[in-house]
Amino acid sequence: MELYSWNVNGLRAAIRKGFLYWLDSELPDIVCLQEIRAFSNQLPKRLVEDNRYFCNFFSAERPGYSGTAILSRVEPDELIFGLDEQYGSEGRTIVARFGSLSVITGYVPCGSIYDGRFEYKLKYKEKLLELMKDLAKTSKVLFMGDLNTAHTSLDLHDPKGNRNSPGFMVEERQALDQFVKSGFVDLFRHFQSEGGHYTWWSYRKGAKERNQGWRIDYCFSSHDLLSHVISCFHVPKLNISDHCPVGVVINPI
Repeated sequence: MELYSWNVNGLRAAIRKGFLYWLDSELPDIVCLQEIRAFSNQLPKRLVEDNRYFCNFFSAERPGYSGTAILSRVEPDELIFGLDEQYGSEGRTIVARFGSLSVITGYVPCGSIYDGRFEYKLKYKEKLLELMKDLAKTSKVLFMGDLNTAHTSLDLHDPKGNRNSPGFMVEERQALDQFVKSGFVDLFRHFQSEGGHYTWWSYRKGAKERNQGWRIDYCFSSHDLLSHVISCFHVPKLNISDHCPVGVVINPI
């Protein structure tokens, strides 16, 4: 089973840049999308009515903002939209259960100390972890999404210069420590211990060519899923978004 997570930075823009051609060529079993920034009625029928996929969109109430989606070749047994009322209006979280596997896609707010959303960001991560722990009581759990935080100094090109930057603040990195302490495995780090592997690059000229990026998109699994995981990888060659897809291959459960 092949699963992907991708912050597309606007699904309509991503479609114009070739997202549907990528989908046609890869035909993954599950695709988790973040920052779709669209309502389903604004998307091409070719996607919304694709008979190869069950398409579940969770758009933000605010037009052109945030939003997530899960596309799956198999219909989910159960769907949960949102963490609670506070976070539901921004369309940031979907849970899709497939038998004994719960797949979560999430888009953590950028939230910096400068825009007044930092506490909101920390609270979202706390709520997300609570959800993951609750789901892990009855199913295997796979989170795939944009956590908008580089966890360690291996996860960005200039940790010293960004030690006080949003996305690398101590408090938000400590929030990711709690994911690990709670028994969830950062799958990419499970397979790759070296730095220099990123999932987001600034649109500044030359940033991606020089690989001056950040790893802020993650796949976390519960420990009981780990034995089924074959690989976790990035696909940096694609230039459809400022993020690249993150993929996971797992054996059938």
